[in-house]
Amino acid sequence: MMAGLKLTRFHTTKTFLDLASVRAADGAYLVTIEHLYQEPKSWHDALTERTAWRFWRCAEPGNMLRQSSESTVTAPSAISASASISKNKLSALIESNQEHAAFLLTWNLVPSQPVQVPESSPALLSFDLDATRANQVQVDRSEAWSTIGLQPRRWLFNPSVASFADRAEVVVAMNTADAHAIVWKSNGTTQPTQPLAFLSDALEPVATVEDSTMLLFYRQPTPKWSIYFHSSKYSGTSGPLALPLLLGELDETGHMLRSVNLSKERGVGDVFAFSVSGDSKGRLVLAVISGTKDKPELRLYLSSDREKTLQELGATSLSAVPDRLTVAATEVTAVVGLVYKETGGYQVEGVCVSLGR
Repeated sequence: MMAGLKLTRFHTTKTFLDLASVRAADGAYLVTIEHLYQEPKSWHDALTERTAWRFWRCAEPGNMLRQSSESTVTAPSAISASASISKNKLSALIESNQEHAAFLLTWNLVPSQPVQVPESSPALLSFDLDATRANQVQVDRSEAWSTIGLQPRRWLFNPSVASFADRAEVVVAMNTADAHAIVWKSNGTTQPTQPLAFLSDALEPVATVEDSTMLLFYRQPTPKWSIYFHSSKYSGTSGPLALPLLLGELDETGHMLRSVNLSKERGVGDVFAFSVSGDSKGRLVLAVISGTKDKPELRLYLSSDREKTLQELGATSLSAVPDRLTVAATEVTAVVGLVYKETGGYQVEGVCVSLGR
């Protein structure tokens, strides 16, 4: 029988930057990232800011999430962020769209429990859209926007980073302004010369990696989708819109091996938002916001065969479509977090769920 998911509010902030999640050796964490709004400085040809990173975890499923560590992190100015941990390395991909479109930061973690961002400076790589692919980005003149740095067609949105379990590499995925998904592989220290894949109509790309193949999850946008004017971070004029959820399987060269419409073929339905956490054994935990704009629902699924079958673990009704959704899972536990923007600030809610063995 499907269980009800009981979300608990565990944090409130007026300076919210983003909510991320990571899977570490000692469990799954939610990570709140907040602006500190201190005087910016120049670093690696980019303006930086100081941010607060708080890691949250639960002692066991059903318990409330509690803060386990806090760090002050200096990094290039950011709009949103994603994070991943593997082989004692913490990787964070941040959307900036100022001097550069995005940055990949990599820290060597000190073996300790709980996880904490080190005080040492991270390795830093900038990511920008190359001229060839920027020329393929179609931004209608009526939907262009004013910028003081990068031109609209060179902006990158919706950062996502995933780590390989058996090697010191990550997969970086972002969107162009017209909902192309661009995917790179990186070792965190050397700038990739070419992207792995450049796919049209792939909104909010999120990768999971296993051996020599990669699953890329994404929503399928309506024609002529403008990320800038649909995003709640910027214009948000369209409001939340439920769209089909798809995945594509890519090989190591970025070639599409297959594509599956999860909304139709797996019964997930159209979704307002999603997040996925996978491991090297083909297990996936998928969180989605489905239902209607007036009556949205959070649903959590488990797959042990790389999405071919989805077991619904739980669901709950929500008061509104949240601003952010994220999930991270270990072999036995998943943490789900979401964020609402309210009058008193941003409210962060979460739940810790048992997956069994």
